[in-house]
This record gives sequence, structure tokens and C-alpha cells, in this order.
Amino acid sequence: MFVNNAGVASAGTAAETTPEDWEWLLDINLMGVVRGTRAALPLLRESRGRLINIASFAAIANAPGMASYNVAKAGVLSLSETVRGEEHRFGVGVTVACPAFFATNLMDNFRGAEPGQKDMVQKLMSRSSVTADTVADDIFEAAAAGRFLVISHRESRWQYRLKRLHPDMFFQAVRKATRSFIERKDKT
Repeated sequence: MFVNNAGVASAGTAAETTPEDWEWLLDINLMGVVRGTRAALPLLRESRGRLINIASFAAIANAPGMASYNVAKAGVLSLSETVRGEEHRFGVGVTVACPAFFATNLMDNFRGAEPGQKDMVQKLMSRSSVTADTVADDIFEAAAAGRFLVISHRESRWQYRLKRLHPDMFFQAVRKATRSFIERKDKT
């Protein structure tokens, strides 16, 4: 078993996030997982082991104002799906975790243009009923059962289903939930 868990946080729209911040975040959150995957695959093939990649529900929700983070975590989800197909013939299993907000040290290296963004994210993390232990247990159980996708938050599992079945309805819900953030940016 090999766990890829690289992550830093950034907030900002696609237009306002600097190229330097895009490169920093993508290098750690996506390319770190790519490098870890490439390094682990020979051993995983030999042991018929399991690759566990940690993405985020941001890979699925794609909320406005988190462009680089969303793109990187969606890349981790896509990489996981791709490797799952490519490595199946070698007996390598893949699990990808897409947790939503929960208390971690992710915000220690946060980058964002808006002063209140970090506080807002930390508030969402602290309010979560899901803990790091819950997420770890869910990942362990999924890996042991050979499941691919792990979404620890109950409400996120419902959101995932809504997005798959009714993408326009999901878009409207995300738009409504993030409207005050986006409108505040338009006024500045």
C-alpha cells in the first residue's frame, strides 16, 4: 500500500491567481502525486498492492474562487482513474479519497488574495462533523474492500449523486452557495 497525501491550499479565481501560485500549487498537489505514483508503481506491481491518492471534494464540486486547488485535485482524481485502468492488469488497486472540509493543517501554507478567505476556510474546517480519524478509517475500509472512490462526508455523497444525475441543478446550488463570495469580489 502506498499513500500519496500532498497538499497545500490556495484560493482565487482563474483570472486573479498568479502564474507563480498556479505553478506552486500544481507542483505540490498534482505533480507531487504524479511523482509518488511513478515511484511506487514498480513496488506495487511486484506486491500486487494498492495505490491510495488523497484528492478532495473540490475535485468534484469545483466551487468558484478555488481555481488552482480545484484543478489540481481534479487532476489527482483523473490520474487515479487512469492509473486504475492502466495498472489493473498488474494487480494494482487504486483508491482515491475526496473528503470535504475537516480539521487539518492544510491552511498552514495558504495563499490567497482576499484577506477573509483563510478565515472562512478555517471556519468551515472547524465546523465539520468529520474528523481526520473518520477520513482515515473510511480510506482504510475502502482500500481493504477494494473500492475506488471514498467520500467521507454524508452531505458530499448526496452532492456527488446530484452532480452526476442533475449537473445543472448542482451548478445552480454551488452558484447560490458561493454567490456572496463572488459578488463581494466583483464589488472590489
